[in-house]
Order: sequence, then C-alpha cells, then structure tokens
Amino acid sequence: MGYTIFRPDEREFQAAQRGDQRRSLAPLSEALHNMRANIWRLPPGVRGSRHLEHAQEELFVVLEGTATLLLGDPSESSSHAARSPSSRSRPACNSATRATLR
Repeated sequence: MGYTIFRPDEREFQAAQRGDQRRSLAPLSEALHNMRANIWRLPPGVRGSRHLEHAQEELFVVLEGTATLLLGDPSESSSHAARSPSSRSRPACNSATRATLR
C-alpha cells in the first residue's frame, strides 16, 4: 500500500517518557521511512517539555481542542507552526478541555 491512514481515536496512547506524565502520545513513526511523527494529548493546564531539535524540522498541528505552541526565545505563541532545526519549542494546553496535536 502506498499510504497509511492514522486515526487518533484508533491509536494506543502511552505516557510521555519524560516531563509531565499526564501527557500521552501515540507514535506513528513505525509506518514512516524518512521522518518521525507522534500524536500528543495534553490535558488542560499541561505544558510539554521545552526542547531543541538539532537534526530535523517539526510540524505542529492542533487536531482537537485548543493548544498553544511556545516558539523561540523569547517565546511567541501559535496554534499551528513549522519549526526549523535549532529552534526551541514547547506545546501547552491552556484551555479547559484536552488538546490533541500532531
């Protein structure tokens, strides 16, 4: 098959390996050859770990709810963004409902 369809409601989510354990992710990378991907769930009030990716670009898209991406230093916020290597980012859920992002 030349494509794979990912449906968040059909994926198995697991606790994050570091940072706030209330966050969960469903890895998608097993179906990909040239990139990595995850679907993240962030409960209300949770922030992801601020990190710096040296080797790859990252794309963040909110699939459900309201999330904010804190980008750069000092931080700017956005709900959809592409981030180049060596740029800092941190996803956060500032709403009363869970956010799902990829």
